[in-house]
Amino acid sequence: MHLVLFFTRSVSLKRWQSQGMIGRETALYRQLLPHLDQISFVTYGGADDLSLADQLPGINILCNRWGLPKRLYALLLPFLHFSTLRSASLFKTNQIHGADVALWSQRVHQKPLIVRAGYMWPRDHEREVGRSWRTRLMDRIAARALRRADQIVFTTDGMKRYAADHYAISPEKIKIVPNYVDMALFKPQPEVEKVPGRIIAIGRLHERKNLDLLIQAVAGLPNAHLVFAGDGPERAKLTRLAQSLNVDVQFAGAMANDQLPELIATGEVYAMVSRFEGHPKTLIEAMGCGAAVCATDVEGISNIIVDGQNGRLCQPTAESIQETLSQMLGDNATQNKLGAAAHRYALNHYALEKIIEQELAIYKTVVGGAA
Repeated sequence: MHLVLFFTRSVSLKRWQSQGMIGRETALYRQLLPHLDQISFVTYGGADDLSLADQLPGINILCNRWGLPKRLYALLLPFLHFSTLRSASLFKTNQIHGADVALWSQRVHQKPLIVRAGYMWPRDHEREVGRSWRTRLMDRIAARALRRADQIVFTTDGMKRYAADHYAISPEKIKIVPNYVDMALFKPQPEVEKVPGRIIAIGRLHERKNLDLLIQAVAGLPNAHLVFAGDGPERAKLTRLAQSLNVDVQFAGAMANDQLPELIATGEVYAMVSRFEGHPKTLIEAMGCGAAVCATDVEGISNIIVDGQNGRLCQPTAESIQETLSQMLGDNATQNKLGAAAHRYALNHYALEKIIEQELAIYKTVVGGAA
């Protein structure tokens, strides 16, 4: 079986590397490789993506080594990589954004297609910027991709219900495969000492993450301080806010995935206070590490965290976040109890080995159905 994975539009292996994500994002496919004959990645990077081949032994990298304009590359892609795509058993998208290129390649090469999505691209974009011609175009791309797919894979039941209602997709066509945690990497680090008052947040510094509310919440907590791992467009704004409120915030920047478990272990609390999420990888990785989680009671989080059992939920307001953090900081017994439950939950639901089994079952069904 030869699987071809189409990357999200504009995403390259170099981008994953620069954001410290290449290990996490490719772990599933590196583990799948012994079960398949071949795996190929269709990326939007240039020839420098090929320089990362030694990190992905056995995986074929199909990139824009000609340096073509992005739109022209997407248009010609089924022909530029003709022989490899023609030899494939099935195509798969990493997200809906980019599924149009996979659909175009499917039309040329007549291969079965799995449309996978970890978040609902058009809906999330509309939540951030409002309804526009761009979101309407996204909606049309998503509708076409989901209707033409041989199989759809979402990470949550909420996405499944939305697709069934909004795009009139039969629920029987949709499988739920959550994001995975490499539990060999993201595991408790008992040898690492917690730093009193430390609160960890990991992810893109983006408006939807509500990190301004987290800073405001910590402003009222004596001896508490924040460590943000990640980068993004809100960094300058968040820096100014922290300075104006005299909050101790360390901006650690983008970190490689294998550096995160030790960082998480230094915190008393792991915080995720987003406005909404899809199926947040950093949250379930922190849970794998046995972190005591403080998170907002919003879509994409509340289906993972059960308040008082494997974490604490709060409302997306500075006051509610502050109250919850104040109850958790300094309470080692509560932190240990929540962290142990979080680790068990991640192990039982998101361990990479379990996801590999689910993925292989889907591939075999789709290829068998197309034979």
